[in-house]
Amino acid sequence: MKLRRRALILVAGMLMGCGGTGSDEPRGNAAGEALADSASAARSETFVLTVPSMSCPLCARSIDVRLREAGLRDIRIDLERKLVTVVLDPSRTTVAEVKALVEGQGFPVTGSRRAEGAQVELER
Repeated sequence: MKLRRRALILVAGMLMGCGGTGSDEPRGNAAGEALADSASAARSETFVLTVPSMSCPLCARSIDVRLREAGLRDIRIDLERKLVTVVLDPSRTTVAEVKALVEGQGFPVTGSRRAEGAQVELER
């Protein structure tokens, strides 16, 4: 069933000019455990990730589903501007972990910043 679903997503993405893999398979559980309960209101920060290869609704859906599977709940995706905005608790989740989840779906992240405008260095 997973193989059939993945094949359908890949074909639909190719037809729509999708730049990512569109894979919906989980990419391990370690990051998901680290992201659990990450939207703690007292310590939450908002980050914006730039994802230039996110080119279609299936791309956005793939990213949204993966981040939600990992425990993030406050996610906004702006497909037109190619931005993914997440609210996280930096003491529990790093921007690098969120970046790894997005890139694990096949979408390179070219930059990130705090929503207030401060640049955040991504770990490599």
